[in-house]
Amino acid sequence: MLAAIIVILTVALDQLSKTLVVSRMEFEQGSIKVLGDLLVFYRTENDGAAFGMLSNARWVFILFSLLAIAAGIYCIIKYNKRHILLTVSVSMLLGGGIGNMIDRLFRAGVECEYAVVDFLYSSLMPWFYFNLADAFITVGAVILCVYMLFFESKVEKRIAEQKAMENPEVIEEQEEQEE
Repeated sequence: MLAAIIVILTVALDQLSKTLVVSRMEFEQGSIKVLGDLLVFYRTENDGAAFGMLSNARWVFILFSLLAIAAGIYCIIKYNKRHILLTVSVSMLLGGGIGNMIDRLFRAGVECEYAVVDFLYSSLMPWFYFNLADAFITVGAVILCVYMLFFESKVEKRIAEQKAMENPEVIEEQEEQEE
């Protein structure tokens, strides 16, 4: 349930923000400083990957996104109850991927047929523009790294202990093998 809520909120916030930007800001015409140069709204679009790489490779990104979305759905179904950080991170990755996929499939660009709308800029990261889907993907990836580095081994140990408690013969067999 938590995973579904996060995915739906992520997609909704991403698409709402892009719709507002497209309807209220001209393409590449001026900027709105929200927090000085720390956070600036500037409408642009991207038909490639990060930094505009592989421009005009729309179907490659759609295929990759479909595979990533399928993997995210599989992980949520299989590991949903494993740990809250895993659920939150994969849900954010999934929601962000779906948000950008919607743009690649349905949002007509100004300079290209279909493009992802980017509108956020920060002087902390002056080399690219991004959107809320990208932000959710980045935060989800960071949370996933934290989970993998600091929690996965503890979760694995707990699962092994629970299985051993459910099946005491396994413990006896392991003790006999160690002797």
